Amino acid sequence: MKVLVTGHRGYLGSTLIAKLKRDGHEVIGLDQRTSMPGCPLLAPDAVETISRELGDFLASEESLELLSGFDAVIHLAAPEPDCGSAAAFDKDLSNTLRLALRACQAAVPRFVFASWANYQWATEDDCVCENGEIYAGTHHYRSKVRAELAICSLASSTFSPTIMRLPDVYGHGANMHFRGFMNRLAATAYSLGKIPLNSDGSGRHAVLHVEDAARASAALLKARRDLVHREIFNVGRVRESLSLVEIGMALKAVLPGARIDAAHLPAMDHCRHDIDFGRLARHVPDALPTRHLRVGLSQLVQNLDSMPIRRPPPKSRDRNALPSLGYVPNMAG
Repeated sequence: MKVLVTGHRGYLGSTLIAKLKRDGHEVIGLDQRTSMPGCPLLAPDAVETISRELGDFLASEESLELLSGFDAVIHLAAPEPDCGSAAAFDKDLSNTLRLALRACQAAVPRFVFASWANYQWATEDDCVCENGEIYAGTHHYRSKVRAELAICSLASSTFSPTIMRLPDVYGHGANMHFRGFMNRLAATAYSLGKIPLNSDGSGRHAVLHVEDAARASAALLKARRDLVHREIFNVGRVRESLSLVEIGMALKAVLPGARIDAAHLPAMDHCRHDIDFGRLARHVPDALPTRHLRVGLSQLVQNLDSMPIRRPPPKSRDRNALPSLGYVPNMAG
């Protein structure tokens, strides 16, 4: 397949293009970000690249012609969930819909959208699936829900969209960042020797290794059309929505010197349900993650010495400050 990957210079994008190339696909990336000298997290481009902002690319006259030459589009580019700007999410929604529509007009057979939702479900159920009621109380959640609905409405005999809802992605990889919960928690434990709990620890949370996220994306791309056409998939390990306490214990297992800090617990975590990954298991079993959390964390911790993380002085009494992460680019894709 000839595949266009938007946001390919990002965290997941860098890992995904390597996976797609190993699978024998012809890959072209679209990303306006440039490599920055002196930052060890940034890898050089490994594929032909369209170095343009997505909106500018879609506004150009040649975009339709360029898209018509692709067999698939994987759309990863997105602002960070906590960027706080309604305008940024409105622009992202507009660009996503324009890209899907343009791909539909160009008769691109496959379109995979990484929803980057990390959704909270407004439900009392113990386990929630893809058609559960979604909390959409932020600009980020609303933009993703609207994008999913609009993209699925474009499905036709010549255009097959697939939505993958990714939880918090973690793990060592090129162009990685520490804005995600799991990566930052690991960096804090490594640097300060403590694992802070930001809730009472009872809530259930799903995490996904970056290589498993890339593997799932590639598997959805090559899956039989009737199994993924106009489908939405929660991507994660079956029966592995973990409590924050369980996540802390897994991190402590790979960093025995770190301690779980539960001195100042806030109110109870209301995200108490498990996420159902059964649809992915039934439709595309090859997309199921294979990496256990402890294995992924062990690999991440082993590579933290090469990261721009500065530990506090050994005699420092300030054990509450977050570690300094040096320059880390904002990379959502």
